[in-house]
Order: sequence, then C-alpha cells, then structure tokens
Amino acid sequence: MSLPDKEYGASHELGLDAGEQEKQGHKALADKGEEAAFKKIMRLCAYRDRASREIKTRLLREGFEPEGLERALDRALSCGIIDDSRFADSFVRGRLNAGKGRKGIELELRRLGLDPASIKTWPEGCSAQGDGDAEENELNRAIRLLEMRPPKATNKREAAYKLLIRKGFSASQATSAARIWFENLENNG
Repeated sequence: MSLPDKEYGASHELGLDAGEQEKQGHKALADKGEEAAFKKIMRLCAYRDRASREIKTRLLREGFEPEGLERALDRALSCGIIDDSRFADSFVRGRLNAGKGRKGIELELRRLGLDPASIKTWPEGCSAQGDGDAEENELNRAIRLLEMRPPKATNKREAAYKLLIRKGFSASQATSAARIWFENLENNG
C-alpha cells in the first residue's frame, strides 16, 4: 500500500475521490441534524415521558448539532411529544408512590430543570419547608414506609433514620418518623 492509500484509508479503497469523501462527511453531519434528532426524540418518548432538559442533554452528549436539536425540540414540544408538565406530574406521582420524600423529589425536579411549585400534582404546601398538614402527611408517609419495610439492622432506629434520608426525607422528618416508629415497635413488640 502506498502512502496515499494509507492517507485516504477505507474511503480510498472504496474508490471515493476527495469530493465524494467530503459528501460522506457532510452526510454524517446531516445524520445528526434536525430530522435525526426528532426521530431520536420520538424513540425516546415512545418508551416513557421525559423532561426536555433530559432529552437535550442526552442528544448533545450523543453528538447532535445544537441548532438542529433546538428545532427538533421545539417541534416535539409543539406536537405534544414532549410535555414537561405531563412528565413532572407523572414523575411526582411515581416518586411519592415509591416512598420518596419531598426534599429528594424537589432536588430531582430541579436537576431536571422543573419548578416544583408549577406542578399540578405537587401536594398543596408541599415544599421542603412545608407547614402543618403537609408536614404531618410527610411524617405519616415516612412512618408507613418504615412499617412496610422495617430495617433489619441491630440498631433499628439509626437504620430507620438512614433509610428515610436515602429516600429523600428531610433530616427533621427522618428523625421524627424514626423515633415514632421505634417507640411503636418497642411498645408493641
């Protein structure tokens, strides 16, 4: 193989001249343009709802051109393929049903570029600071979680606290719930 053969590689072996190689290069870039991005968005959203920021981050990481990606996102938003409000409602319900705490859910929502206050299914007054009824509901959810999945460690109260923290409950909620759950466990057991 001569020096030019090494330089051109496989495209030269296939008989592609410089102009055809350039066309191939442009085609590869076009494959990461608006239409390809839109098709990828449709495939991703066919599986489950996703946040627009999540999709944008993923497609940029996969090498899609930013301008084409923006147009594809706008198109998907206008068609209703991507709906941050619908995604957020579903996300919050799923996390609450999984026993996650408000603080953890809020952090996840913010990471996804969503404001918890703008979400319909976000419980009334349900913020990390919270108040009366919201705080009591959160405490009851934490206790129910411990009753459904009691820790098996020797130090049950500490293990209960750590479990609740991992689930996204605030430190004060985790402390109170672990204490109440442990006291009930000692009184009934």
